[in-house]
Amino acid sequence: MRKVLRYDSMQFVAGAVTTPEGFLLDSPIVARTGIYTYLQPDGSVRREYRPPDEVFAEDALVSFKGKPITVLHPKGGRVTADTAHKVTIGTIMSPAYRKNDTDVACDIIIHSPQETKGFRELSVGYSVELEETPGLTPDGEPYDAVQHLIRCNHLAVVPSARAGRKARLNLDGNEVLDGFESEGNKNMVKIRIDSNEFEVEQAVANHITALTNKCDAANAKADAAETKFTQVKTELEKVKTDAADQKVKLDAAEAERDALKGKLDATTAEKEAAIEKAVGKAKAEVKERAELDACAKKAQVEKTDGLDNKALKIAIVKALRGDSVDFEGKTDDYINAYYDSIKNDLNDTDEAVRQQLNKARQKLDGQESQTPAAKHRQDMIDRMTNKKEEK
Repeated sequence: MRKVLRYDSMQFVAGAVTTPEGFLLDSPIVARTGIYTYLQPDGSVRREYRPPDEVFAEDALVSFKGKPITVLHPKGGRVTADTAHKVTIGTIMSPAYRKNDTDVACDIIIHSPQETKGFRELSVGYSVELEETPGLTPDGEPYDAVQHLIRCNHLAVVPSARAGRKARLNLDGNEVLDGFESEGNKNMVKIRIDSNEFEVEQAVANHITALTNKCDAANAKADAAETKFTQVKTELEKVKTDAADQKVKLDAAEAERDALKGKLDATTAEKEAAIEKAVGKAKAEVKERAELDACAKKAQVEKTDGLDNKALKIAIVKALRGDSVDFEGKTDDYINAYYDSIKNDLNDTDEAVRQQLNKARQKLDGQESQTPAAKHRQDMIDRMTNKKEEK
């Protein structure tokens, strides 16, 4: 933890009284628990948490008693024995005490009320040890650090609180973190917010300007982000449209592919059928040609070379029936039918010839069996057989 100085501002409590000597007596709220915000030199805001157990700690409360009251915070941030006689306009007369669940008050006396220059708020100058640990309060508020060992050094009268007024107490003052107000009047400037003009301290104006610049930068970033978002959205819509178009084209291509595949399958089947038919036809023609050649040989057709099957059929018919048979203008079916009848006649003739040959062979066999040699052989067999039976 590191030890630093802090200022926190509160408003005078209504009902302050003036003594016969012209002194001002009051019992204002001077501190509270919770989140305190501090403006840093770069314009950023730092949030520090003051837990109740630190604010209401006995040593912290006692540290308020007897401390000087000043107008603005002194140079160097601390009142010491060397500077007290120059800057002191009053004194804290009591230890601080708990006012309610969140606030701390103390009894004060202002010996020189005329020196306050009309300022109506109080800012405690104190030292703390910071625990640089971010977190959340029990109420869920985020903070950047935690204050410990709070010790009061002085109480300053200042023109305005850091975060404005709320009920009877005011939050932190406008003083810059780790920097302190010098003695004398503050540098007041006028600023315009929307259509209203305000007179504020230079530090406040600087802070507002810094916040305005941040706001403008944030708005510019937001506008750029909105423009980028619109651009990306437009591009996305275009991508979606292109994707839809591509899908339509893809579907059309797939349909065309399927149609072509169907045609290819049909063509393949047709080709295979044609091939099968052609092969069958070729086989039939080869078989028919073989039969025709056999029939032509039987019919004793002298010349078959160079004749197709139709011509060969006509030649066979004429070889058997004579040249008087006229096929001029006849259809193929007629020629085929005529040939088939001749072919049957050729087959019938072959069968008759075979039967005559068989009869001739049988006759020859019968005649051979009556030759002397055959007869002599049979007689010898008969004698041998009769002898076996006699024995």
